Amino acid sequence: MPVVYNNIESDFQIGIWHISESSKTLFDNASLSDFEIDLLNKIKNEQRRKQWLATRCLLNEIYNNETEILYNDNGKPRLENGTHVSISHTQTYATIIISKRYNVAIDIETVSNRILKVQHKFVKPTESSYFFQSKEIENSTLIWCIKESLCKLFDFKIFDFINNLTVLPFEFAEKGEVKARAIYMSNVHEIPINYFTFEDSLVAWCYNKNEHL
Repeated sequence: MPVVYNNIESDFQIGIWHISESSKTLFDNASLSDFEIDLLNKIKNEQRRKQWLATRCLLNEIYNNETEILYNDNGKPRLENGTHVSISHTQTYATIIISKRYNVAIDIETVSNRILKVQHKFVKPTESSYFFQSKEIENSTLIWCIKESLCKLFDFKIFDFINNLTVLPFEFAEKGEVKARAIYMSNVHEIPINYFTFEDSLVAWCYNKNEHL
């Protein structure tokens, strides 16, 4: 279905698309270029195809088919018109954030107890102490969203979510701002992360004024 969330701030725009259509319907609405059709044909999984197509439909809603998404060698997207963009999706939602001024990143995750099975891979003991089992699923999901968005912000060059990324103390709410630290090329960067709840999901997004961190 069309855009279900569209938030426009002075330097950022966020959109969320509910993926309820068939691949054919999404394809018909996506208005793909030949380059994008070649990319789509490389995706064999049906759910992944729908997620990919939904992001293109969402972009077309914002730009009226006037630009397309390109990728650098690390897989980080950018728009053909020079605008910064970041993409994320769950099984049922696709989201993008765009900014003409800043390097941006976004992540969306469904809040589910499945996160507890893997939280040891990305939540430090100091981070888990913030919530002491209170809203453990929501807090763990938010920490994952934050670290995933930071990974994207740093051009997918940070892979160690335990040693290189630290979420500073926070108290979970429906929306808010959390600070996190990222170690990149021996430098420590402190980045503010904005987040909000949406239906059964959490969305975290961030930006940095430097395109090349």
